Amino acid sequence: MRELETQLQISAKDTQELSEGYQQLVKEKNALMQQLAVFEKDSFEIQARVKRGLEAERDNQHKEATLGTMKDKERDLERQFNKVVTDCELKQSEIERLHAKIETI
Repeated sequence: MRELETQLQISAKDTQELSEGYQQLVKEKNALMQQLAVFEKDSFEIQARVKRGLEAERDNQHKEATLGTMKDKERDLERQFNKVVTDCELKQSEIERLHAKIETI
């Protein structure tokens, strides 16, 4: 009978240890679940920041390309303007030459 009581006490002690171990595992699982939730939240925030950064980079590249195009157009217009000024100066010289010719006639 004592042997059975001893086995019962040992079994009760083992059951108590298993129960405590299980409770500790449940606490650790809950802590890990909380950490996972925080990690997922942080992960989504990081992904959103990366996405915004990529969008800003694409926008900047587009703006740089537009700026390059505008600078090309500006240089082209400046060349055209200089050509027109030169043509006007040539025409003015020709007009002056023709006026001088008319005055000599």
